[in-house]
Amino acid sequence: MQWRGRGREREIRRKGEAEKEGDTALGLAATGGNERALAQLAYNDEKVKEHFNMRICNALEHRSEEESSDLEEIGREIVKKCGGLPLAAKAIGSAMCSRMTRREWEFVLRSEIWNSGDVLGGILPALLLTNHDLPPALKHCFSYFSIFPKDWEIEKDMIVKLWVAQGFIRCEESEDMEEIGRLYFDDLLRRSLLQVAEFDYYKNILNYKMHDLVHDLAQFVAGSDCSLVEIRKQALLNLNNLRHSFLIVSDEADEVACISSTLYKAPKLRMLLLHSSVSMVPQILFHHWRRLRALDLSNTSIKKLPPTVGQLKHLRFLDLSDTGVEELPEGVSNCINLQTLRLNYYKKLRKLPRGMKKMISLRHLEFERFIGIKYLPKGIGRLTGLQTLTKFIMGGDDDEGCNWGELKYLNNLLGRLEITGLENVMSRDEAREAELYKKQHLHSLYLHYVYRPGEALDDEVKRMEVVIEILQPHTNLKELEIYNYKGEVRKVGGEFTGDDNNAGSGGGGVSFLKLETLIFFQMPKWERGVGIERWRRRGYAISPPINNK
Repeated sequence: MQWRGRGREREIRRKGEAEKEGDTALGLAATGGNERALAQLAYNDEKVKEHFNMRICNALEHRSEEESSDLEEIGREIVKKCGGLPLAAKAIGSAMCSRMTRREWEFVLRSEIWNSGDVLGGILPALLLTNHDLPPALKHCFSYFSIFPKDWEIEKDMIVKLWVAQGFIRCEESEDMEEIGRLYFDDLLRRSLLQVAEFDYYKNILNYKMHDLVHDLAQFVAGSDCSLVEIRKQALLNLNNLRHSFLIVSDEADEVACISSTLYKAPKLRMLLLHSSVSMVPQILFHHWRRLRALDLSNTSIKKLPPTVGQLKHLRFLDLSDTGVEELPEGVSNCINLQTLRLNYYKKLRKLPRGMKKMISLRHLEFERFIGIKYLPKGIGRLTGLQTLTKFIMGGDDDEGCNWGELKYLNNLLGRLEITGLENVMSRDEAREAELYKKQHLHSLYLHYVYRPGEALDDEVKRMEVVIEILQPHTNLKELEIYNYKGEVRKVGGEFTGDDNNAGSGGGGVSFLKLETLIFFQMPKWERGVGIERWRRRGYAISPPINNK
């Protein structure tokens, strides 16, 4: 996660987007006072009705004209109670979608909550009603957002993993917790309790945000269970009941002393996100945080993690991304309940703990843009529950590193996998051991070769050709990239994509019917253009080989 300020440039950049969604009035409303009256004038009832009607279409579908007319009449009265605020109309409209009878609609219209705004700290009544409409499990997940500062950009994947770590996700044994968590997140988005914040170049959603008024609601319903704590020179806070905290330490504070004195007062702490330039975490606190389930020290200046971190037996989420830690203590391997270990943007770490094979609960091992590690530790294949593994890096000649055959047991991997060290696969039989054809949940695969010093080039090429022929990834792949392959590729055509009528009929080849992107990099022996025009006509994204000059 990253801290994003409320700079003027950002305000201007997003002004147009807000006006398209009808949220300009919300910016006025959020300031309170006379501006709220201006907000009510900014959009007439028809604009607010439009936001309400967009949300209730499911409730009115397949109804008689008389039934629809009755509900629309009640809906108009509900809209009047939204105070001219599009956000309120969106939120309450989403809540009405699940209410199918006139009696349920009238119950909302006559609710005493509409008159409770001033009593409950100025929280919008429409948002309170929306919160009342949430299922119990979703209420826990929603209140969790109260620990983050306002204007914080939210990463969906991280939030879902934090929910899982806290035990908020309830599902059957056969169901995937993260998938259920993503459905929870999407439900909050549908109810207008979350908004899209940022897209990438390809229009994929990068981050989300929570409107200030909704954030006020989250803080209200969370009470003392969740808290954003800002420490200055002195911390005189009562944190006995605090369970989840985002801790901000100001620059002028004596950081280590303030963190120690503050967190020692929170023995029930289950989650801590630290926003600070602190360079160390006092070791004594790891003795004190026996109930801690999630610890985020990312983007701090911490250089060393105490070995006592292994005493956190309940720890399920640990984020050390973009820190200065040079070595993970072996004690981390004793966190046998750890589900997520994030080491992204980690340049100094050279190896992972040898005992990682004991971490049988690990589901996500992330190290994006991680350039220091040379291999994964031996025994990584025992972590059969792994869903996220950014890279599979073989140990080569190092006895402490994992071997190619360990990939065989990691059949729950999802999404994207990068494999480096393929030059260490020495034979046809060894190539078969990984059983890539069983990795049905992977949609992107990146294969990297590196030249082995001392080996004759012709021998290396022959070995590469044997290995690449045997690998046979699963046909569900959507993206395939091959780097530095020295073998010969004479044709990329119908037998590869499934266009050829003879593909897969006894030829022994693999057809990738779902493939959308194919990239060859540093592949000198590919005959340029062979089979490519056919791919382009089908709309594939193809990159030709790039050769050194």
